[in-house]
Amino acid sequence: MNQLFLKGTQDGSFPVFFDVGGFDRDENGVYHTKQNGWQRYAGYADLYDEGFDLACNMDKQKFEFSTGNKDYMIWLWKGDYLNLGAGSEIGIYDGGVVFWTVTLMIQCQ
Repeated sequence: MNQLFLKGTQDGSFPVFFDVGGFDRDENGVYHTKQNGWQRYAGYADLYDEGFDLACNMDKQKFEFSTGNKDYMIWLWKGDYLNLGAGSEIGIYDGGVVFWTVTLMIQCQ
């Protein structure tokens, strides 16, 4: 099953899956994350990392800090994204205890 998924990610067989997941595939077959992906609207939580880690080989770090009366989180990821190759993300979030609101996301593939 994993080999089928690997082949499908490489040849673009699952366009709807990647579109919903927040990825675009360019004319060279390289996937890029959308800057207006679902995380921007839904926020982020540890639960997403747990699910993502089941499907990918990834590592993460989180750094919480406060300034004034606002809490922020810098979340860093790196890994093999859905068999697409190495990728990384940096997210700056504010707000919540469970769900954090996107302030800024930078994604590299």
